[in-house]
Amino acid sequence: MTIPDNYTYTATYYASSENGDLKARPELVITYRREAEENANLLQNPRADEGLAHWNGNGGTGEEEGNPFFLLEIPGDKLYQDISLAGVPEVETGGLRVRVSATVSSDRDHADDGLPYLYGYIFGTEDSPELINTYMTTKTVKGSQWTRLAMEYPISRESTKLRIFMCSSLKMESESHSIARFDNLKVSILLPDGTPYQAP
Repeated sequence: MTIPDNYTYTATYYASSENGDLKARPELVITYRREAEENANLLQNPRADEGLAHWNGNGGTGEEEGNPFFLLEIPGDKLYQDISLAGVPEVETGGLRVRVSATVSSDRDHADDGLPYLYGYIFGTEDSPELINTYMTTKTVKGSQWTRLAMEYPISRESTKLRIFMCSSLKMESESHSIARFDNLKVSILLPDGTPYQAP
């Protein structure tokens, strides 16, 4: 079943008239916005269901209440995945944005380092498809409570690919560090009207 990113629910409500009959009132129209279906996510293995498949770098996986997640045990470690934009013809027309999000937490509440954050590159310039045109980053998140983290950046017409990182913060003089945890990562290309690009 295809779930649209936007859908409209129309309801007609009624009220009693002076003689007791029900009388239709104007329709109440409510538009809901919701997450698009899975094929709007351009990442492969975004929930660690396949271990570290499709991811590069230094990291591992864990499990909590039967749910797998990614983890970075050493401050400064990273896992990354490249996403080609060659199959997105709308890039050449301009006006696109990339939205990257993940649910993150630490295994300790008061650690100074090893905190999770998201990072990324957008590749492609007029001179070379391999040069970086945009650096993307979020803040770090402290605490053991799972928190949704997101970033959104414009995509230039020359862009060729994305590189998305899960990162663990590294400070040279930190006295304590945590294990950074990541789950339910998502990368969406947003069209000029705000709807997500659907991979064919």
